[in-house]
Amino acid sequence: MKTLRRWSYRTGCYEPHEIPDEWDVSAGRRGFDDVINCASCGAELPVRETYVSKEIHDRFGFGFYVCKGCYVAEWKRQIEAKAKEA
Repeated sequence: MKTLRRWSYRTGCYEPHEIPDEWDVSAGRRGFDDVINCASCGAELPVRETYVSKEIHDRFGFGFYVCKGCYVAEWKRQIEAKAKEA
């Protein structure tokens, strides 16, 4: 297993996000036609169809690529967390 960092709106800090070793995830510098795994659910898709994660980051803060469904779920969690702050 590889361990990435996932932002938690509940705790306000990064928590471990484990993914299988065989997943090919990236936080940048890939060709648009390269096929990678979504860093959240593992779906295989070309880089050109990915979004930059709002939650799963490398140690420098760069977001890993995720699929549209996972990106929308992250966006909803972010909106819900901001609504609770208000």
